[in-house]
Amino acid sequence: MTRDHKSEWGKTVALWAIMLVFGLGVFEIALRLAPQLIGLPFLARFDQDLRREIAAATGLPTTTAYRIMSSAQRKDGGRELALFEPNATYMWPADDDDRAVGALEQQTSDAYGFCNPPGAFEAAPVDVLVLGGSVPSCTGVRPDQTFAAQLGKVTNLKAYNMTVGGAGPNDYVEVLRAFGLALKPRLVIMAYAESNDIRDCLLHQAYVAKGGSATPTSGTSPFNPMRYSYALNFLYAGGSAIFKNVKRASSDDFRFAAMV
Repeated sequence: MTRDHKSEWGKTVALWAIMLVFGLGVFEIALRLAPQLIGLPFLARFDQDLRREIAAATGLPTTTAYRIMSSAQRKDGGRELALFEPNATYMWPADDDDRAVGALEQQTSDAYGFCNPPGAFEAAPVDVLVLGGSVPSCTGVRPDQTFAAQLGKVTNLKAYNMTVGGAGPNDYVEVLRAFGLALKPRLVIMAYAESNDIRDCLLHQAYVAKGGSATPTSGTSPFNPMRYSYALNFLYAGGSAIFKNVKRASSDDFRFAAMV
């Protein structure tokens, strides 16, 4: 390669580098001016500190609004668990399709920090205690529309909903130990979702096996740009989503449909 060709090649590389930095800078400014443009699936893959910062700026719930059951408080040494505060209201944004069919975006906890209609628990014992995650919880519905409330209605039993969104089976058991047993339930029902609950069991096992080390974020080094850049985190989240979709497309599909 001649000296002239090297010079031209160097100029081209420098030009592309300048354009890339400029583009990232513009994108960074746009995301910081309008963080609501970052969708929830993308935000979930952001650096933990940035995610908390963006959630606070856009009105999304953060751990500061919850009561935290720490790993040390758990019998099984699992990850810390975020639970509703008693008599508190939380916003859970629904996607457009769910909102179009009437999904609610506001949840209000009862005097014990769970999602139940008034009078669901007045004194022990209760007949049925329902454990589980977001599916049997108040996700998108009123407290009187949950599985526990409907079960109590059709059976005329005292049913109490002690579900926790975003949790797994090991967490459900901890909730039972910490809060449920005091209600002296005659029957405990655990709602189990095959997909994410299996995943959460594996995450719990990995967490405990590592001695309580959390899943690493983008890095703890103060020189890691992922700790500061909205744009880089957004690109990382997009790349992760594409990779996940490609991987899913090449794997077996275990989804099924049924007429009900």
